Amino acid sequence: MASKYSLKYRSLMQYFFVLSNSFFLHFPYFSINMMKVVSVRLVLRMETSIPLFIIILFHSIDKQK
Repeated sequence: MASKYSLKYRSLMQYFFVLSNSFFLHFPYFSINMMKVVSVRLVLRMETSIPLFIIILFHSIDKQK
């Protein structure tokens, strides 16, 4: 089963708000795990958006010719 991960600006801000919570500051293990989850989701989001950007860029270049 394939899943598509999406990370919007709002949810990214929520993650950083949670990471700055005093609970996570007292328990670094949880904070580190949360940072790993955020970074993996952010990388997955970037990997899906970069090829789309390249396709749009080449399409606009072809239209100009």
